[in-house]
Amino acid sequence: MADRDSGLKCLNEFYRIFAAMELDEMAKIWSPLPDTFCHHPGWSPCVGPNAVMASWRNIMGQANQFSLTYEHLGDHHQGNLLMTTGREHLAGSPHDIVTTNLLRFEENAWKIFHHHSSPIFAATSNAQKEMLN
Repeated sequence: MADRDSGLKCLNEFYRIFAAMELDEMAKIWSPLPDTFCHHPGWSPCVGPNAVMASWRNIMGQANQFSLTYEHLGDHHQGNLLMTTGREHLAGSPHDIVTTNLLRFEENAWKIFHHHSSPIFAATSNAQKEMLN
């Protein structure tokens, strides 16, 4: 069902899979359609499912596991689309990463078809964090 809660459950599963470095599971959660897009910090954009999965193979081939937590900042759900904004916290990294994820309900399941992440280089005060919530 294309309800918001099941879409957010898919998003949380994406971050669990990412932290656990489960490449086979990552492939299952991404859309196989040609408009699939992923932009990792400092990388060129990956367009299409083959390029997106190649990027995840590269990332997951470099580490056994990430200490990664996801902070959900907001979302918008309409029909079969869910847009989310959040913050990734990577242990040991001097910067958090802000993310936008787009999910689409296709073939009776939520699938990620767009992930964009960018490091936050500026110091973020508690007041600035409150404005984002």
